[in-house]
Amino acid sequence: MTRVVTRADRSRDLVAMLVLLAGAALYAYAWYGMHNLATKQLVIPKGVPAMRYFDTYWQMFRVAKVLF
Repeated sequence: MTRVVTRADRSRDLVAMLVLLAGAALYAYAWYGMHNLATKQLVIPKGVPAMRYFDTYWQMFRVAKVLF
């Protein structure tokens, strides 16, 4: 069964694609952040534990998995 594709269908497709791209971008940002943290390329201010940064990137990673 075929039907005409409506403007609402295209709008839903666009929103789904944007959510997917946002998830992929967040995943990549979190991965690079954790990578830079592990290779000590990330400058961490004195007195701030590295685990705080790791936890932030980990939470970004978890949100990205839901979106992606």
